[in-house]
Amino acid sequence: MPYEEPSGEIERALAEVWAEVLGVPTPGAHDSYFALGGDSIRSLKIVARLRARGYTLALEDIFVHQTVRELAQVVTTGTVNESRGSEAFSMLGAADLDRLKQRFQGGKR
Repeated sequence: MPYEEPSGEIERALAEVWAEVLGVPTPGAHDSYFALGGDSIRSLKIVARLRARGYTLALEDIFVHQTVRELAQVVTTGTVNESRGSEAFSMLGAADLDRLKQRFQGGKR
């Protein structure tokens, strides 16, 4: 599919964060996250950075909706529902979860 620039606020925010985390030029609306080098660890960074910008999505949303355009359909704004998507981290203790949040929200590598 030919390159199509992301449109709308959410698509542009997603593309910016993908570019930052994946180290690629601005992804197109139909580019595959995993084809651009995305993986599970980078997905955590994506979720944290988007949440820091006020967007809500669950980690598993990235695995199901793998393009900027598809993911933009499930991203919302506002308060994060902490119970959504928490299954992926259910085996971690509270202290480990706090460390993960601090690490990825601060953008540390």
